[in-house]
Amino acid sequence: MNGRQPIDVRALSAPELLRLVLDTPDVGKNLFRCDQCGFEVVMLGGSDEGSCRCLECDGTCAPLELQWWARAAARMRSVCRRDKTLIPRLLAEWRARHGDVPLPPLPDPFSWLNVAWKQTRARGRPIDAVSHYTLAHMVDRLQAAGISLGQILRLLRTPDLAGPKIVYDQLPDRTRRFLGKDFRDQLGGLPFVSSRAEMSRRLRWARTQWTDPLARLRGERVRIRRKKT
Repeated sequence: MNGRQPIDVRALSAPELLRLVLDTPDVGKNLFRCDQCGFEVVMLGGSDEGSCRCLECDGTCAPLELQWWARAAARMRSVCRRDKTLIPRLLAEWRARHGDVPLPPLPDPFSWLNVAWKQTRARGRPIDAVSHYTLAHMVDRLQAAGISLGQILRLLRTPDLAGPKIVYDQLPDRTRRFLGKDFRDQLGGLPFVSSRAEMSRRLRWARTQWTDPLARLRGERVRIRRKKT
């Protein structure tokens, strides 16, 4: 929870808290917060002493009170009752990241979500997160080798498996040496991209997920669908 951009768990909305609960094992015990500076850290397995010294100041980090989590859980449950699409969306997001891995049973005060989860069907098309991250990694590597976005798009827009290798073989020798001998074989795993606009959307999504912890908690999608008027 420390790192790139701090998150104040107390300021999260109910849907954001739900995603935090789903993403953080036993969040009530493992999320520690400093009583002075507000620094937050996830300590898997908790702490034998029940608290620890803050890495940012001389304060003490400890789990939030059980009463706070109980009130937060009530907020989450209330918003799920009002918005019947929320849990199905969360289930689709879970499957996009974890596949068929079931959600581990949640302890109180979140145990109500175990039943709701089992009774829910995923809603909407799941985000192909792995494909977007793979794309961003490959584009970063190609750009580091001095390849322009136009050339990269040529690689990504080639639908057949042999096409990217043909484009790759036309690159300068120094560029191919920089990428390494094994890179040519990895081209078969490149995600297909239909346009520069699609590539930009997918890159923006992946990079935002890496740099902004709140983006994941907000459940941001690659492409926002405009409602019909």
